[in-house]
Amino acid sequence: TMLCRNILHARRPATAVLMVVLVAWLAGQASAVEERGTSRQQFLESIKILGAVYERVYYNYVDEVDPYELLESGISGMMEYLDEHSQYLPPVHYDDLMMSTEGEFGGLGITINIRDHYPTVVSPIEGTPAFLMGVQGGDKIIEIEGETTHDFTSNEAVKLLRGEPGTAVNIAIEREGFDKPIPLTIVRDIIKVESVPYAFMIDDIGYVRIQNFARSTADELSGAIDDLRNAGARGILLDLRWNPGGLLDAACAVSEMFLDQGDLIVYTKGRLRNQNRS
Repeated sequence: TMLCRNILHARRPATAVLMVVLVAWLAGQASAVEERGTSRQQFLESIKILGAVYERVYYNYVDEVDPYELLESGISGMMEYLDEHSQYLPPVHYDDLMMSTEGEFGGLGITINIRDHYPTVVSPIEGTPAFLMGVQGGDKIIEIEGETTHDFTSNEAVKLLRGEPGTAVNIAIEREGFDKPIPLTIVRDIIKVESVPYAFMIDDIGYVRIQNFARSTADELSGAIDDLRNAGARGILLDLRWNPGGLLDAACAVSEMFLDQGDLIVYTKGRLRNQNRS
């Protein structure tokens, strides 16, 4: 115990000096960047500072750090500087995103994003375990298996919520109008990504449910509409309730089926001209 205490006391002054030196060095480098000319030069100087900080932390921090985790932490810091819709997706998380738009997985059947520091349900997928348990859009998932989710990323939440079909996960949700959190135990199931799960006739009106916008949406919808036309439908009702969104190209392809040629559906405008698109 005395040895540990002595080591701790010995570490603190050195750590404080290191922090002061690093902060002073960074301040000087930042000032130097501001004084240098073009934005290209500022960019290159900034990259040098970033690399130098990474190197010093990696080789000098009191505990050994994982280089990849350190890199991802730096990237996460950059993303926090931007708006909440800007995210970095490592390969495994990108694969998860693609699976959610064109595959199947074991999970609860909810789409989430981060709002007010907590994973928040955008929408439950109709017919899934979460939907059948009464989970609603706007519900904040404040605990997963007794662990607080404050400042979780959406990827961290998804990792804990997905799992083998038939296994249970315990969550607590905070819902507007309720004074106390609502505890739920939900059994995971196979979540099949079926964009147009059903279509049928209501008298002479065709009804089509679009559950999300995935790569197959336009083809599925086109086939459903052909069937309804052959059945004598004089109009089509598209049901987009609880649809959390999905791929922009898929939503555009659906819109093109109903709008006149030449009508503007959506446009993007970026800082650079080559990022503009209509």
